[in-house]
Amino acid sequence: MKKRFLSGIFALALLLTASHGVYESMNSNANVSGLVSMNVEALASGENGGESLSCWKNINSQGNQITTHKTYCGTCEPVTVHSWSNEGTCKK
Repeated sequence: MKKRFLSGIFALALLLTASHGVYESMNSNANVSGLVSMNVEALASGENGGESLSCWKNINSQGNQITTHKTYCGTCEPVTVHSWSNEGTCKK
């Protein structure tokens, strides 16, 4: 009987301590450091499309001419081409 009573008291003390910690963390003014806020801004700016790349809207990958790599606007990925025209930009 004494063992159950002491176990109950211990559990109640643990519950009160945990609930007080939760209460304090919920009511504290969480100060976000400057570094954290800069990281959030940097991540948010990446959601607006990311890096702008020069690309080509018209590409031709057929023929016997010398090939090179150019970024295709349709996929914003580099492709092997023989000729290209109509420059644009895409977001990666």
